[in-house]
Amino acid sequence: MNWSRSKHLRAPPEDISALTVNVADELSQRKEKELNVVIYGLPELVDTNADEPSEEEEQEATSKFLTEQLQVADPSLTRTFRMGRRQAERPRPLKVMFSDATKRSDTLSSAKSLGWLPNDHQYRRVYIRPDWTKLQRDQDYQRRQS
Repeated sequence: MNWSRSKHLRAPPEDISALTVNVADELSQRKEKELNVVIYGLPELVDTNADEPSEEEEQEATSKFLTEQLQVADPSLTRTFRMGRRQAERPRPLKVMFSDATKRSDTLSSAKSLGWLPNDHQYRRVYIRPDWTKLQRDQDYQRRQS
């Protein structure tokens, strides 16, 4: 069979162009997120002087959590911030950006230990996941459903 003449391999140039742009966008998003994790369930800081604790306070508290609970030596955080609107019933997800991939990897590896904590422990319901793109989250969801 002559593959160059196959109907199945032909596509309009605009479809190929759109696909190329989508792949480039996905790769760009993955590159931006490769040093990040998202922490779910970590209690929010209570600051009586302001509506929101400062980023430095949040970063210090997160660094302390990673060091004491997960034994990640010198987490080297570049930025931390809460995502979404504040809700009374549950804490907002916390996005954590690391300065290098080793610290991110150490954090994700040691995050499994949170599941071994007693049910009444303060951090028992804390989950740490990689910061994925929408496509990666959808693929993970589909994988878990099958």
